[in-house]
Amino acid sequence: MYFGCNACGEEPKSFVYECLKCNFSLHAKCATSWPETVTREDHQHSLAIQYQWPFSSDEYVNIFCEVCCGLCNDSKWLYYCGECKFGTHLKCATVKKEDGSNLENEEEEEEEEEDYENMSDEQKLLMLTIKAQGQQARLNFQTQMAYMNAQTMANMFRHRYY
Repeated sequence: MYFGCNACGEEPKSFVYECLKCNFSLHAKCATSWPETVTREDHQHSLAIQYQWPFSSDEYVNIFCEVCCGLCNDSKWLYYCGECKFGTHLKCATVKKEDGSNLENEEEEEEEEEDYENMSDEQKLLMLTIKAQGQQARLNFQTQMAYMNAQTMANMFRHRYY
C-alpha cells in the first residue's frame, strides 16, 4: 500500500525514487532540496533535519510543529532542535511563524516558481529533466493502459463471436 513520499508525506505528482522491497518512496525534489540544517529567526539554535524520528520506539512522544501547530508524523522527516525540543515540518522550517496558518492553502505552483527563480542553471536543468521524466512516465503509463484496454476489448470480441 502506498502512503506518499517518505520525506514530506505528499503524494507524488511526478518522478519519485522508489524501493519496492523497502516500501520507500521519495520525491526527486525532496531528495535534493532539503538542507541539513536551517536557522529560524524565532529560535536560537539551528534545526537539523531528522530522517528518522528523534526518539526511540518505546518512548511515546508527540512533536507539534512550532510554526503551524500541526502534529509532526513520526514516519516523516522533520527539522528538530534536540536541545530545546523544537520541531517543524519540512515545509514549515523556512516560513515565518505568523505566516504558518496559511501553509495548507499555498499553491504548489507558486512554490515551484519561487524555488525556480533561486536555482542555478544546473538545478533548473535538473528540475526540468525531472519534470520531463515524470511527464514521460505518465505518457508511458497511459499508453500501456490504452494497449491493455485494446487487448481486453479484442479478447472479448474474439470470445463472443467465435
